[in-house]
Amino acid sequence: MVAVEDAAGMTTRPIEYIYIPRATFCAPNVASFGLTEAQAREAGHDVVVGKLQYGAVGAGTVYGDRTGLVKIVGERRYGELLGGHIVGAKATDLIQELVTARSLEGGYPELARIVHGHPTLSEAVMEAARATDGWLIHG
Repeated sequence: MVAVEDAAGMTTRPIEYIYIPRATFCAPNVASFGLTEAQAREAGHDVVVGKLQYGAVGAGTVYGDRTGLVKIVGERRYGELLGGHIVGAKATDLIQELVTARSLEGGYPELARIVHGHPTLSEAVMEAARATDGWLIHG
């Protein structure tokens, strides 16, 4: 954990370094947060994984990237978000939804049930969460 200070020098809520989003601005974009599937298993979690290619949602065609991929790493028992990995168009923007859900103590079941605009790439995040939760609709 790292303590974060604001501009006035006041200490704010600590942040676990592992849950800070990581973004690589290349073509395609690469973004992630949290644990990889291997790290989660190594840590002893009962891991569940959901994946979805951008081509399964309409925005994959709109953005000309049907091969992009969203992968969610979760903990089966409580639906906890342990990590997320996105490769493709807008990945560096999309990762924030996973980080925000984790920060607000939501899990992949909550992400799976949130209504997302259509056609958007954020639908791929929702559908990957549904895949993780066992009820993928498009994919």
